[in-house]
Amino acid sequence: MIGATMNEDIGGSAWASPLLRGLPEADLQVLLDVCRVSHVDRGRQLLRADDDQVALLARGAAKAHAPTRAGDQVITAILGPGDAWGFGVSLGYRVAGTDVTAIEPVDALVLSGHDLRRLLGSHAAITTACLRTVGRQLALAQAETLQFAGTTTAERVTHRILELATRWGREQGGRIVVTLPITQDEIAAWAATSRESTAKVLHSLRRAGIVETGRRSLHILDVEALRKRCMSRDTDTVIDLVEVLS
Repeated sequence: MIGATMNEDIGGSAWASPLLRGLPEADLQVLLDVCRVSHVDRGRQLLRADDDQVALLARGAAKAHAPTRAGDQVITAILGPGDAWGFGVSLGYRVAGTDVTAIEPVDALVLSGHDLRRLLGSHAAITTACLRTVGRQLALAQAETLQFAGTTTAERVTHRILELATRWGREQGGRIVVTLPITQDEIAAWAATSRESTAKVLHSLRRAGIVETGRRSLHILDVEALRKRCMSRDTDTVIDLVEVLS
């Protein structure tokens, strides 16, 4: 279906996206008119690495990932409502492309690269919104690179768990519960390590009484202890930027 509707196709969190927030109503409608609505079930691809299109998540969560030379996968981002992906390819940088696969059912607004480039040449407000979106992604990527340089596997895995708690956790009975169905393999790929190493870190956190794990759920019992385990004076950098730049 081409032409998204403001009320039916966009979740509340998506309105906070740098791509939509602050757009004049006329420009917003022009943008929505050329978007199609895409529903993707868990495990299905939303974007392929070479797709010439941009996707804005309205509901659900997805992983942006690419294969390594060793044949494994590395996850470059976990995307949620309000996150947009695909600008690199649509702006001519195909080397920047990654697959995007749903971790849970996803609703997204999808804009073709052709329509994106046409709008960039004719609508200044949309151009500014796209620059704001790409700039946010660059800032987060740079902060993450600086933060993870020289860190240990345990620190990286712990930080990813802290990110899950911060963005997808819900307070429940004095603990933070993450029900995003992310696997240990996916946490490992996101932390650039092996599943075995990730399992060891989770085991250590369980023994310390910091986390509990269940089927498709993660319970954070002591957030401050988890934060201290990151062992970095810049622990808050990426997590804080997600909030500041949202």
